[in-house]
Amino acid sequence: MKKPGGESVQKEAVRTMNRLMRAGFSSNAIFKVLRAWDLPEEALAGVEEEMD
Repeated sequence: MKKPGGESVQKEAVRTMNRLMRAGFSSNAIFKVLRAWDLPEEALAGVEEEMD
């Protein structure tokens, strides 16, 4: 899986999260990966909203 980037980084981060969730990864593991990618805070906020 490649690191989300470009203008649609938030949308790509949410897609990545959804793929990982369908593969059976926990939300903690997913956020660990997304944080390791050093994504902008706006992208992570969008992912957190999807989790709620």
